[in-house]
Amino acid sequence: MNSIHEYMFSLMLMPVLLALSAFFSCSETALFSLSPEAARRLREHRRIDELLTVLHKDPSGLLTAILFGNLVVNVLFFCTGAEAVGRLAENRGGWFEAFGGALVLLAVILFGEIIPKTVGITHPSGVLHLTAAPLRGWFYFTRPFRLFIRWLLERFGLHDGIAAGVKNYLTPGELKELLDAVQHEPGFGSHEKEILEDIVNLPDVRVREVMVPRVKVLRKPLDADRRELLEEARRNEYSHVLIYRDKDDDPLGYVSIRDLYMDRGQTDSLESFIHPLVFVPETKRADALLSDFMTHDWQMAAVVDEYGGLAGVVTIEDLLAEVVGDFEPESVTEIQRLDEVTYRLDGQLPIRAWRELFTGFIPGQEKDTLAFDTLGGFIISLLGRMPCPGDSVSVRNLQLTVETMHHRRIGTVLLSLNEPEVQA
Repeated sequence: MNSIHEYMFSLMLMPVLLALSAFFSCSETALFSLSPEAARRLREHRRIDELLTVLHKDPSGLLTAILFGNLVVNVLFFCTGAEAVGRLAENRGGWFEAFGGALVLLAVILFGEIIPKTVGITHPSGVLHLTAAPLRGWFYFTRPFRLFIRWLLERFGLHDGIAAGVKNYLTPGELKELLDAVQHEPGFGSHEKEILEDIVNLPDVRVREVMVPRVKVLRKPLDADRRELLEEARRNEYSHVLIYRDKDDDPLGYVSIRDLYMDRGQTDSLESFIHPLVFVPETKRADALLSDFMTHDWQMAAVVDEYGGLAGVVTIEDLLAEVVGDFEPESVTEIQRLDEVTYRLDGQLPIRAWRELFTGFIPGQEKDTLAFDTLGGFIISLLGRMPCPGDSVSVRNLQLTVETMHHRRIGTVLLSLNEPEVQA
């Protein structure tokens, strides 16, 4: 029988390799499970800050270095363990060799993977305090290997595909699931959840759903009397006015009422107050337009329909109100509850918001083909004509009655919830 001294080196090397395997597994988990807030705190420590900088600049390179190190030590551990078990199994039978191989595998799974990864997840900050410096050194030590791997992938045209396939973002659906998971956390109330959900849903909102329609926009010719303009703006609480030369649907730009008040009548002509106006299609996504507003410092945009006619205007306040709600209380509440089964609704209430409040009465297929944006448009579509006060339409067990009209627009609507008919 061989003396134990013949394979003492292998038995001493195995714990070292197992510790290195635990080091790489623990570091990887701690580094990639670190929260943004914890990362900001850890940047106060120079060694960890340098490692996080590497992670930010070359995340795939750092991950490659960690996985390469973990793979090398695990292979060496298995080879060393197999040699030691093979020598110990001489003259002891095959059962001893199988039992020894199982112990080697169990040691890697338990002490090289499960326990280190658990520690890395539960105590990422403490782990990085210990592993940041050696991990950064290993990253630079493996640079030749990483460059060779990158060159090899580029030769076969795989590097770009791998980079494009790395998913470093959340989908709206995943973010909604996260919001549902944390809504009961302290400091995260229903209002915060509603705001974040509105942000997530903003790409589904079109400009025509948040714009001020043309009939509600103050439009004046270039030679309009300044005093009359200010009086009308004050009376109707307008903050901007569109200025046109010949046609009121072809504005030159807009004038801020605040600018006119600040001028105190020193300038008679409106032309010097005109701000340029950008034109956007009514089908443009609200999140894309909000980005344009912030990038180009716009304050207002004119919304045009598919024929190029003026459909309305939209301001940055309109877009932000879609996320956080109106900045000022509306003079007329869009929804008033009169009793248990009766509501008074504004005819200009967006059909999307109305649909969210009273879900289940419009089939999903019909929702996708609706050609209107407001409750008034919905009623007109069902009637097939211009309504009069007192006209009613029914949708399942909901009855919509036109209460008031403002010229050719529906002012208010009474909604009644009827008892569903019981099938005999």
